[in-house]
Amino acid sequence: MKKIFLLALFSISIFHSSFSQVANDECTGALTLTPSSTCTPTSGTLTGAGTSTLTTACNGYADVFYKFVASSAAVDVTVVPSSTLDAKLSILSACGTSASLVCQDNGGQGGTEKAKVSTLTVGQTYYIKVSSYNSTLSTPTFTICVQNTTRPANDECSAAVTLTPATTPAPFSGTLAGSTRTTVTTSCSGDLDVFYKFVATSTSAVVAVTPSASFNPFVSLFTSCAGSYLACVDNSGTGSVESMYLTNLTLGSTYYLKVASNEPATGIVPAFTIAVQNQTPVAAPANDECAGATTITASTTCTSINATIAGATTSTATSSCVGYNDVFFKFVATSASADITVTPSAGLNPAVSLFSACGGTALYCGNDNYTGYAETIQSNGLVPGNTYYIKVASYDFAPYSSTFSVCVKSVTRPVNDECTGAISLTPSTTCSPVSGTLADASTTTTTTSCGGNYDVFYKFTATSPAVKITVTPTLSTLDLVVGVFSGCGTSSLDCKDNTASNDVEVVDMDGLIIGNTYYIKVQAYSSTVAASTFTICVQNQVSQAPANDECTGAIALTPNTACSSVAGTIYKATTSAVTTGCGGYYDVFYKFVANAPTATVNATGSSEIDMKLSVFSACGGTSLACVDNTYSGETETVQLTGLTAGTTYYIKVSAFSTSPPTSTSTFTVCVISTPATVPVNDECSGAITLTPSTSCNPVTGTSLNATKSTITASSCQTGNSDVFYKFVATSTNAVVTVVGSSGYDAVVSAHSTCGGAYTTCIDNTSNGSTEVLVMTGLTIGNTYYIKVQQYGSSLPATPTFTICVTIPPANDECANAVTLTQSSTCINTTGTFNGATTSAVANGCSGNLDVYYKFVANATTATITADPGADVDVILSVLASCTSTTSLACVDDMISSTTTEVANVTGLTVGGTYYVKIQNYIQEVPSNAAFTVCVKNTVATGLSETNALKSITMFPNPAQGMVHIENVSEVTQIEFMDVTGKPVFVKEITGNSSLDVSSLSAGVYIVKLTMNGVTENRRLVVSK
Repeated sequence: MKKIFLLALFSISIFHSSFSQVANDECTGALTLTPSSTCTPTSGTLTGAGTSTLTTACNGYADVFYKFVASSAAVDVTVVPSSTLDAKLSILSACGTSASLVCQDNGGQGGTEKAKVSTLTVGQTYYIKVSSYNSTLSTPTFTICVQNTTRPANDECSAAVTLTPATTPAPFSGTLAGSTRTTVTTSCSGDLDVFYKFVATSTSAVVAVTPSASFNPFVSLFTSCAGSYLACVDNSGTGSVESMYLTNLTLGSTYYLKVASNEPATGIVPAFTIAVQNQTPVAAPANDECAGATTITASTTCTSINATIAGATTSTATSSCVGYNDVFFKFVATSASADITVTPSAGLNPAVSLFSACGGTALYCGNDNYTGYAETIQSNGLVPGNTYYIKVASYDFAPYSSTFSVCVKSVTRPVNDECTGAISLTPSTTCSPVSGTLADASTTTTTTSCGGNYDVFYKFTATSPAVKITVTPTLSTLDLVVGVFSGCGTSSLDCKDNTASNDVEVVDMDGLIIGNTYYIKVQAYSSTVAASTFTICVQNQVSQAPANDECTGAIALTPNTACSSVAGTIYKATTSAVTTGCGGYYDVFYKFVANAPTATVNATGSSEIDMKLSVFSACGGTSLACVDNTYSGETETVQLTGLTAGTTYYIKVSAFSTSPPTSTSTFTVCVISTPATVPVNDECSGAITLTPSTSCNPVTGTSLNATKSTITASSCQTGNSDVFYKFVATSTNAVVTVVGSSGYDAVVSAHSTCGGAYTTCIDNTSNGSTEVLVMTGLTIGNTYYIKVQQYGSSLPATPTFTICVTIPPANDECANAVTLTQSSTCINTTGTFNGATTSAVANGCSGNLDVYYKFVANATTATITADPGADVDVILSVLASCTSTTSLACVDDMISSTTTEVANVTGLTVGGTYYVKIQNYIQEVPSNAAFTVCVKNTVATGLSETNALKSITMFPNPAQGMVHIENVSEVTQIEFMDVTGKPVFVKEITGNSSLDVSSLSAGVYIVKLTMNGVTENRRLVVSK
């Protein structure tokens, strides 16, 4: 402990030495301020300040010091803090003293503090400490000034200015400018005040204070400077007259007036006039004394008579309800109970007392409400035939009005109006409502922390340690309050006032002693009860945690196609150690066995519970989902996917609030799931047979409701929800093509046996694209298996695809090239990419799905033409041999399908064999994968131009800025066209050139080269 304390001191020391960076951090370094007749602000800050050891009544944090030499006995010190600083202000007579002359901490964050002193010694130095109320500082800046001022002569009560009452008094001018706040306080106190006094020359007078514009004064009346105040008024707004009506003055007595206000805003002049105007006293009413009491007839309804206290004196009849200017009434009791109601005018606060005789002791008194509100005495124990007296007085010495009405209503109290007459209730396992009423009930002295009015009592003998007390109003305007007691006259064990009108109040009790009697008080929240009937019941409850309080006791739920709700509660539940990202308190558990890969869990709470809903793979297992999206009385929903049929999953229902749940903290929960129809090929043993063909014959497949097998493709992303296909090899090679729907991203793997390791797999594309899996080295007659699965853990709404198996054409490899015959005309040979693979030898242009042809040259030149089908964009290469790594010609001039590619080759050896490689531009097999190819003799015309064009190089490709054109031997026209054939620009060059393409939009362009009428098209990609 000593080590910790020393460490703390060391830390404080380091903190102070590290951050004490301001010159006036200590009193000895106080900065000098110069007082003047106006406030001249000086900027200051608490940044870097420490907390000094000099303590004052306004201790704070991070203080700084200022000093000034008094040039006036009275000064105002004003500190205006930044919006984030709550400043404290002290004025000291010396550095070493902790007793402050004044300590100011009235304003909050950003609020101005003004300290006023009036007894300074001119020439003496005084010190100012400015500190922060909060220990955490954010922009702790402020301004400070010291302003000389002159206090009004009547700044203190002892120097009150004398006013002379008169019928037409001359207004006396006054001001609060420069005044201070005295310790003489009233409910109308302010920041500034001055004092006046007068000797009463009439029992009735009006004190009128007329303020200047934008000024709002308060006026208070006292019997002496040290006496208690009699009255205060603050009824008018800014710039309006405040009038105090006095009707109970004692002739010859001196009365003191305080005029006050809050600190006025800059520019507001706190000036006013004040006068005391005598009034002609009103004659005392006939019922001014008890002997002249006005008779009221008690009846079963409230039949009011009008009355006034105008002119009334204050009698000697006393009660605990003190008042002024009282009048009297009397009535003959016609029942043992009566309600006496006094309804005042807006400016009167009545104090009402009931006596058994004139001069007797008060039986009851009522002064529970405020000015303008009715007072009711609910009397009991009256003797029918006896006369009783009512005193109505003003609670205030100077009421604003004097009229009221009064009535006496004879009533019959309910039998259970008092605790001793409590009606017995029998607890049971269900709520058995008993009807009750507050009609004509009185308000007893048996209190609860909930308060209330017009109460009745019930009792029950505990047969269980825990009960639920339910009180339900039967009319929409009744707002109930319910309390429970261990006996009549004892303190309440509990009380509830949680709801509003027309709502049920529920009290949950636990720890009761079986066999003991407990008492229930039902009362109205309002003092005015228009509706009074209700029902009440006592229901036995479990006193221990629910059976499913822990995960091991989870209640089983059955998934259904519709929500089949099961009722639950978190009442008495504890908070388990099973945690989720949602947290939660007072949880209970459920479980269900999945019958499909998907399920929906719904939990709907009562109005008393804001739920959190979680789902787990096992007790203490991984949280699969956790939601807290709604509020009390609403439904939380969890959507689950990827479930394994037959597996048990666990549900936790918990509360958002840390407040202990009540018996109304109930909910319903259900699991919705439609048993899925699993695809027949969900497992490898049910694989669907595909027939290899020279063309793609698509078979539609789906992963909907499929499960995830244990057969994985280790080098590809492990997917989800897989299905299987199989085929018998009819060739040593095969191509599997899978085309996904718009949201389906296929992962495809090949296996030599069911459950065997994968031989190859592919996952090159994304949603809605084609995966092409090439299988080589197959054994003809053997069966091979294909697994198709969705990438990732979730399925699209429509997880469909097509699949086919094609066998490569005979000329898929160069060694099996189909023979073409070179002739003077084009003799077309039809070919296809169906089933074709992509060669491993990169000996031509870059492309996909290639097939091979060959011809024997009968001339030194040849023209090879490839004419594609409607969906094919072909690439054409000419090779000297199957093993060549370079091409004699490589043509990919056309950007679109249906456009012919032409390669002109020279320097051939007559009799030599040459190879033609035809490729598809994209990997996917087009729907019309056919094309034609032929070899013919080259026409001599334009041969030199053709060769010259072929020798031109264009780089880089793709290009971003400059494109370089080289090996230009003659005048050449270069034309750029977009993919629609629209010209972009045309330029002639006579030699090597560089073209700036940075202004072109990103995309593919056709570059047309023209030399002496001979043209050649190139493809250029512009990137950004």
